[in-house]
Amino acid sequence: MLYDNLCEPLAEQAVLGFILLDNSKFIAAVEKLSSLDFYDAKNQHIFKAMQTLYDHGKPIELISLESCLKKMLSLYPEDYGDLKYLTSLIDRVPYTGAFSEWVELVKEASKKREIAKFAQSLFEKVLNKQDSSSLIEEIGNKWMKLLRLENTDVVQL
Repeated sequence: MLYDNLCEPLAEQAVLGFILLDNSKFIAAVEKLSSLDFYDAKNQHIFKAMQTLYDHGKPIELISLESCLKKMLSLYPEDYGDLKYLTSLIDRVPYTGAFSEWVELVKEASKKREIAKFAQSLFEKVLNKQDSSSLIEEIGNKWMKLLRLENTDVVQL
């Protein structure tokens, strides 16, 4: 895919795996990340399911997580990777001291994807001969939005 180089698959898996090992880390993760920050659709679904469990005061563990995923939008195992994939997330945690760094890697990759998507959209508008004044105004608006959202959930340009 176009944005494959703008993702951190191991960091995504390590974040999710660490949350399975220590549910208290979900709070730290959700302060910086949303499901949209995950590049892999499976990981997006898993993070959403973790949020659902957390919101309902339920522990975030393998059996409850798989059950929640099955109920969400009638997902099939290939949509979230099945119990084997969920279990493998725990194995992706190389050590416990780097959780915040993994979260930052996921967030940074997400921001870069959003910037790349905006740049691609802008390029298409240039090719379609949109006038430069409106393009400059749009760039300014997006830039200000990016600056405001720097420390928030997800950057949507």
